[in-house]
Amino acid sequence: MGLKAESLGIVKKQKTHKGRKIVENREAKIVENPKKSIILKGSKTSQMVSDLMKDLHVIRGSEVSKLFMRKSHDIHPFEDISPLESMAEK
Repeated sequence: MGLKAESLGIVKKQKTHKGRKIVENREAKIVENPKKSIILKGSKTSQMVSDLMKDLHVIRGSEVSKLFMRKSHDIHPFEDISPLESMAEK
């Protein structure tokens, strides 16, 4: 069903319970599900940016964001992504 069918008000009904649940999950919601984020400090980050990262972490909440501000993390995501992937699984 294309955009023209949707603009005319034609909606395809799902036949199974599983199909209905999938369509419901894809629909727009009033309150979206929380998205997870990882906040990493770079090796040459200024104090102002570090403070901004800390504020973003507090605003987002500790259950949906992880903050890595230590200098011991020497991670360069564009060179090797494996350390970043291992942190994302934690």
